[in-house]
Amino acid sequence: MSDESYNTNLLGIKQAAGRHKAQCYTAHATLTELVNMSEDLAYSSLAHTITLIKQDIPTEGLTQTSKWNKGILASKLINIWTLQQDLLSGRDFVDPIIVHYNIKGKTIVLDVHPGRTRLLFHNVYTKKVPVLIIDYSGLLDLDPPFDVELLTDEKCETGNTWQYRITNNWDLPSDPAQEYLLVQPNDNDRWHWHMLDEPVTFQPHYKYGKLMQVTANGKPFLECVKWRWRIVI
Repeated sequence: MSDESYNTNLLGIKQAAGRHKAQCYTAHATLTELVNMSEDLAYSSLAHTITLIKQDIPTEGLTQTSKWNKGILASKLINIWTLQQDLLSGRDFVDPIIVHYNIKGKTIVLDVHPGRTRLLFHNVYTKKVPVLIIDYSGLLDLDPPFDVELLTDEKCETGNTWQYRITNNWDLPSDPAQEYLLVQPNDNDRWHWHMLDEPVTFQPHYKYGKLMQVTANGKPFLECVKWRWRIVI
C-alpha cells in the first residue's frame, strides 16, 4: 500500500479501510460513552494539561498569536479554546469522531482521531455526536459499548458531505505497527493557532496557592469545580 496522502469522502474512507481488511461502522454516542470505551484514553482528561499550565504559564499569562507558535501547550489550548468558542456561539459538534479499533492477541488497541480534543468536553457536553468506527479486528461485534451499524456504500452516498485527507500505513499511540489509516479533516487548520483572528491570552488564577481557574482573554475558560477540572461552556 502507498503511504501517499490524498483527499477523499466517506466512501473513500470505507474503501481505504477495506484495503486494510477493516470494516466501518457508524453510531451516535455521547463523549462520556466514548471515553468509557477504554481507560487508556488518557487524553480524555484535562489533568495533564492542567499540570503543564502550572509548570509553564506564569501568573501574568501566555499569549498566542497567529504569527509565532508559543509551543505545544499553547497549540493545545488554542485547539480547546476554538472548540469552546464554537459551542458558545451555538454550534454543536457535528463532525464525526473517528475511533480506530483493533485486537492484538488479548489486547484491545483503541485510538480516537480526529476527536481527541473533543473528548476533553465529556463532562460538560452531553449531546450525542456522530461516530465512525474503523474496525481492523473483525471482532467489533463482541462488545460494542453502544449501538453500531455497518456502513454500506449506499449509506455513504446519502446526504453525506464529510471530506477528509487520509494517509495509509500509519501507527497509533498504543500500537507502533504501521497498518492503520491516518484520517484528518480537510478543514483541520481552522482549529489551530495560525488561523487566529486576534491574540489569545491564557492566564492562570490561583487561590491560596491552588490553581482554580484559567481565563482566555479575561473570560472563563477552564475551571476547577468540586476538585474536578472542566471546560466552561
